[in-house]
Amino acid sequence: LGGPLSGKGIVNYLEPFLNSIPGGFLMIDEKGTIVTANSVCCKMFGYSAGALLGNNLSLLLPEKFRPRHSSHIKGFYNTPHSRPMGSGLELYGRKKNGKLFPIEVSLGSYNTDEGMLAMAFIADITPRVEAENELNEERNFVSTLLETVSALIIVQDTKGRIIRFNRESEKVLGYSFEEVRGKTPWKVPLVIKEEIEESKEIFDTLLKTGDSSENEIFWKTRDGDKRLILWNNTILKNEKNEVKYIIKTGVDITESKNMERNLLNAVMTGQENERTRLSRELHDGLAPVLSSVKNNLEVVAPVVEE
Repeated sequence: LGGPLSGKGIVNYLEPFLNSIPGGFLMIDEKGTIVTANSVCCKMFGYSAGALLGNNLSLLLPEKFRPRHSSHIKGFYNTPHSRPMGSGLELYGRKKNGKLFPIEVSLGSYNTDEGMLAMAFIADITPRVEAENELNEERNFVSTLLETVSALIIVQDTKGRIIRFNRESEKVLGYSFEEVRGKTPWKVPLVIKEEIEESKEIFDTLLKTGDSSENEIFWKTRDGDKRLILWNNTILKNEKNEVKYIIKTGVDITESKNMERNLLNAVMTGQENERTRLSRELHDGLAPVLSSVKNNLEVVAPVVEE
């Protein structure tokens, strides 16, 4: 530019460029007075082009932040340097109609022959925040669902390490999530020794093929009890279509299997008893007939012999 221009000079010089950039831009003097604001910035805050000039920057801030903002401006003028504004904080702008919206602001400065001007590059991040909020709501919903469903749900990474262990899993197996986090079921161990290799094979096959599977495996509780779990195993892929997680959904079928076994035993015992009863009735029913036949044969025998 051939040396510092006046505040008005820099504004006039950069105006065509500033109105062509996609983000909001404004400059203020040491008192916080807006000396320029591009068309995007005006539209972003609901003002017509040029309507912000001469107003104090506090006009664009939520009312609760206005009293202490002048001290922030003084702080920036004392130690000016390019930086994000409010790093780590949630920042909001205030539209002409009073509506607040989330923004990101990057600060800079420019020296003119009339003094330094502070620059602010402003981005409306409403779409991103709404998407993040929607994603968080979905995550909270899924998390609540996982913790309330009456099934064991265990999520593993591709190394087999447990990254999710819901409340039902804690209840059935006796371990807290913190105790198993980052460990494999075979390391804890949650799978009984005799079935570890089969469990690993099921896991490896799922990683290779991506095909869901169902299997019954004995898992071990903290107290050493064996629980027969019916597992449904499936995968979750990332945006690159790569396997990211293994999701195991299980139901403890120990009691139902025991009941099934007891019922089968009862049926078999009942069938045996029935066979015994029928055999006895058949014997008891035939005994008189056989006795009568024997007697008749004894009477007939002498005649036959003559």
